[in-house]
Amino acid sequence: MALLFFLSFGLNLDKVDVTPFHPDESRWLHRSFYLEDLRDPFGETWQDYYLTRGQPPLGSYMMGIGQLVQDRPLRPNIAWDFFFDRERGWNETAGAMPSAEDLRAGRQTSGFVGALVVAAVYLLGRLLTNRVGGLAAGFFLAYHPLHMHIGSQALSDQLLNLLLTLTFLTAFMFARRPTWAWAVTLGVLFGLGGAAKLSPLLLSLPATALGLYFFMTRSWFDRALKGATRDRRAFKLIVQPVIAFGAFVVAYPYLWVAPLQHTYNLFRFRVDEMEAQGMVNDRNRVENSWIALDRIGNRIGEQWQTSAGPVSALNERYGLTLNPFGFDPMLAMIGLVLFGVLVFRHGIRSSHAFVLLLVLAESGAIVLGLRSDLYRYQLPLVLVEAICISVLAGVIWRALAPFDAFSWLRGYIVLPFDAGRLRADDPLPRPVPVPGVRKPASRVRSDALPRREGLRSPSLTS
Repeated sequence: MALLFFLSFGLNLDKVDVTPFHPDESRWLHRSFYLEDLRDPFGETWQDYYLTRGQPPLGSYMMGIGQLVQDRPLRPNIAWDFFFDRERGWNETAGAMPSAEDLRAGRQTSGFVGALVVAAVYLLGRLLTNRVGGLAAGFFLAYHPLHMHIGSQALSDQLLNLLLTLTFLTAFMFARRPTWAWAVTLGVLFGLGGAAKLSPLLLSLPATALGLYFFMTRSWFDRALKGATRDRRAFKLIVQPVIAFGAFVVAYPYLWVAPLQHTYNLFRFRVDEMEAQGMVNDRNRVENSWIALDRIGNRIGEQWQTSAGPVSALNERYGLTLNPFGFDPMLAMIGLVLFGVLVFRHGIRSSHAFVLLLVLAESGAIVLGLRSDLYRYQLPLVLVEAICISVLAGVIWRALAPFDAFSWLRGYIVLPFDAGRLRADDPLPRPVPVPGVRKPASRVRSDALPRREGLRSPSLTS
């Protein structure tokens, strides 16, 4: 896991100085002072302004922490004014363009968070399948061009992916051990995800629906023997929106005065803003969900693909003309089908089922809500691809292991498990002695064995 973290962090840092500047970076760096103004939660900063409604605050807190750690100011520049976007000189003259040092600090913060996402997705892939699945997810995400591109920009999108991954991890653990500690942690992560990019807050609703399903489908046998335990699990899922909304409000002082009305203002603003982005640029306009799927396919199935690098290297080395178009989504779709098979195998109450429900809910929210085709809106779908590919790799490894298909690798690396074992972390098989049963004697005839004097070295007897 540490290797994947440092690999991803290094890949992100390599692009910090070469990635083109985006005006949104100016706004995220400008809002770094939100961290400082938390000391006055009813002050001027948290009133109902355009920037206050424009984005939830957690990404601004992240930028503020990054600026402090790197000894940079919390007010590096003013906010970029998109009304004068075509006149870049106006924003630069007004002080909206961050300095090279402040921009580098913000980008390094984003790169660090992106590396944490890679480490977290490794843990998730390992829980869903085995170590090989975790490694596949980690390497796929670390080398994904969109992940590296956004990981080298001073934006908050990597924080969204980190909170989503931690949410999926917590959901897995809650389904395995439905304690109040895991339930509260899950609800808080829903709320913090909403404080980063709003959409994760809505993931608490499918969790509630699952809890209601558990409660309504209890059989008479469940009521008689396991009713109390099942009821407690269902109740902990049903109350997830309450916990999530509480964490969401606590994280954002703007909501404290009028939580419901100001939350509505946030969602209404995001819908209007996305529609306005599509109106400003016709190329980015997305009119319905079918067009959204087509745009997503073009973004992460053609423009941004992990497989494009290896395929290009093969073409260059061997003179091939392979086209990697759609290769990443194809692998992810196969992994998604296998994910469904795992859910069918483990049951609707399993950890796999809960994680798959949340993964599909987040993907559906992105597709249904996408009204402007900006590249960074697809970053959570890259995370979904990595999760599905982890399932694909883990299942393939388990399927081939009993046939000793990877024995040729033992001369080069240490395999995660010995051939013939299905789980990655099982110890090597050892014979278990049975009391009262003697080990069978060898059937080799004594006269077939070499004589003792025949084993002596000639150099010692001469």
